[in-house]
Amino acid sequence: MKWLKTFAFELKGMRTRPDKWCAAFELSLRDGAIYWFRQLPKQTRRKWKLLFQAFINYYCTQYKQSPVARYYAATRERKEYICDYLNRLNGYARNARLQVEKALRDAKDHVEQFLLTCGDDRHMPDLGRLRLNDIRELEEVLVSLLKEKERLIARGATQQFRYEWDSYCRGDARSRSEGRSEQDRSNRR
Repeated sequence: MKWLKTFAFELKGMRTRPDKWCAAFELSLRDGAIYWFRQLPKQTRRKWKLLFQAFINYYCTQYKQSPVARYYAATRERKEYICDYLNRLNGYARNARLQVEKALRDAKDHVEQFLLTCGDDRHMPDLGRLRLNDIRELEEVLVSLLKEKERLIARGATQQFRYEWDSYCRGDARSRSEGRSEQDRSNRR
C-alpha cells in the first residue's frame, strides 16, 4: 500500500492526467503482478480509478491473509471468464509457493481446487471425468472445450439463419404459387 501511495504521489508531482499513469504503473510491476495486470480487462488497464481499485482489491484487502489462505478462499467472480479465473488461481498458487507446474501432488490438488471453485456447471462433468494430472492438461482441455463451444455457436447461428432463410423462401414461393393459381383461375374464367 505504501508503494502505491508513493507511486501516485510522484505522478501527481509530474502533473500528468491520471489515465496516463496506467502505462507507468504497468512498467513498474514485477513478477506475478505483471501476470495479474495482463489478465485485467482493457478498460481497467486504461483507466486509473479502475486500475487503482483493482490493485487494492487484489493485493491490499487480502493483505492480512496468508497466500495459502488466499489461494483456498478464491472463487470465480460472476462475470469472470473461466480462463481468467484459471490465470488468477495460478497466480495465487505461485504466491503460495505451490508446485503446480509439475505433475506432483500439488498439481493434482490444484486441478481439483480449480474444478471445485470454478462454478461452471456446464464444464464440470466433462472435466471431472478426465482425471487431469496437472494444470497444463487442464488448460489444453479448457481451450479445446471453449473452441468447440464457439464452433457450435457459429454453426448453430448459420444453421438457424439457413432455416430462417429456407422458411422465408418456401413461404415466399408458396405465396407466389398460390398467387399464380388464383391468376390462372381468373384467366380461365
